Amino acid sequence: PIVSTTFPLSSDQTELVNKAIQYERASLAPNTRRTYNVMWKKFYTWCEEQQLGSLPASVETVSLYLSHLGGEVSFS
Repeated sequence: PIVSTTFPLSSDQTELVNKAIQYERASLAPNTRRTYNVMWKKFYTWCEEQQLGSLPASVETVSLYLSHLGGEVSFS
């Protein structure tokens, strides 16, 4: 197993923890990081243009940005 804990886990729980670790590692892949960086820069620039705070972004700011994107981006 990839993980060790201070308390016992069932085999199903251990499998879930291992999957979570694998997902985290995959999320740090170079292509993923590049994509996140590009998307962040676009969001940050849009916020600056709209004179809205990017961090922390309000729910309203994120909603406006997603509306701005419209059909430009796939979120899958």
